Formats: sequence, C-alpha cells, structure tokens
Amino acid sequence: MKKDLKEQILQSAVRSFLAIGYEKTTLRAIAKSLGVALGNVSYYYPKKEDLVRGYHDMVMEAFLPKDGENAPSEDPWMEYFLTEYRFLHFIAFDKKTAGLFVAFTNVPALRDLYIDTHQTLFLSFFPDPPFTEEEAMVSTIAMCALQFGMIQSLISRDGFDLPGTMRHIFQTRLAFLGMDPKAYAASIDRAVSLGENSPVPVIYGPELLPEEPETSRA
Repeated sequence: MKKDLKEQILQSAVRSFLAIGYEKTTLRAIAKSLGVALGNVSYYYPKKEDLVRGYHDMVMEAFLPKDGENAPSEDPWMEYFLTEYRFLHFIAFDKKTAGLFVAFTNVPALRDLYIDTHQTLFLSFFPDPPFTEEEAMVSTIAMCALQFGMIQSLISRDGFDLPGTMRHIFQTRLAFLGMDPKAYAASIDRAVSLGENSPVPVIYGPELLPEEPETSRA
C-alpha cells in the first residue's frame, strides 16, 4: 500500500508539472488531489525538489541499458553516450518536457540536483575509471551547462542540429577529462546513430497525462 501511495504521489506530481508547470505545483495541491493528508506526501517527498528527482529518474530509467542489451565491458563509453543522447533527444523533442526542463534548470537547487544525478549516472558506467572523481565532476558540470543552454536554444529555434551539438558536448566532456576526443569518435558516432534511430519508449502513459478538464484541481 505504501509503495502504491508513493507512486500515486509521483504520478500526480508529474501530471501537475505537465499541466500547470513547476512553479504552480505544490505539495498541498498534490495531497488534495489524492485525498490524503499533506504529511502523507511530505513523508515520501519532503520537498518539491524531491518530486523533480523522482520525475527525472522516471524518465532516465526508460533510457538506461536493459539487462542483456549491451555487455557493460564491450564499450562503456558508447553505452554512456547513447544513454545521454536518448535522454536529451526525448527532452528536446517532447515539447512539454522541454519546457519543464528549462523551468527546472532555472532553479539553482534543481540545477545542482541535475548535475549530481548525471555525475552518478556517468560514474556508474565506469567501475574502474581512468579518471578521478574530481575530474569527472568538472566534466559533468561543463557538459550539463552545455545541455542547459542547448535545450534553451533548441526550443526557440527551428532546424536545430541535435546530433552535431551532442557530438560537441561529448567531445567537451572528454576534453575536460584530459582525453583525446578523436580517440572516441567511433563510440560517439555509433551512439548518435543508434540514438537517432532508436524507438522512443513510452514515458507518459494515460495515467500521467494531464486530465485537461480537471487541470484546476492539480
């Protein structure tokens, strides 16, 4: 039952984010929409930022390599680049999510949350990394800053070159790690090619889409 309530809270939050945006969504309104006490919501998600983390993780989970898809030892760089590419490709071309991404990253605490989450994601692909954790964090900060700017630019321009831009972002991460981007060109190219041609997973089922007639309740 507790697990069900936690999932219901996140679903209600996602529905509200998509319907009325981050700023107007409140824990109190989410509790009211579910018919539970505010304490039930804050028990699982003490702050609204925690709901954003849950929302981010829900989307990212759809793009992580599934068991048996790729052997982790084959080319962890390609797997990492592919995961990031598919994640950003979805954000860039799903209008509701792109708008929310911009709203989220204009909040300093959420920018820090995004950076920390993507640092953890990056390190998860390299059990024995050829770089230090500090070097990884510097490269993560640089890459995330470019991603923030990319989505802001993309939603205001037509004909944006996402594959070319993501190649440059990946090359920038490698450069900040002190690695030669040319040595990883094949991994980047394969990741971009697979990312462009991969089927888009269903992120928002009917239970997560805004209920337009009931938007005012969110």
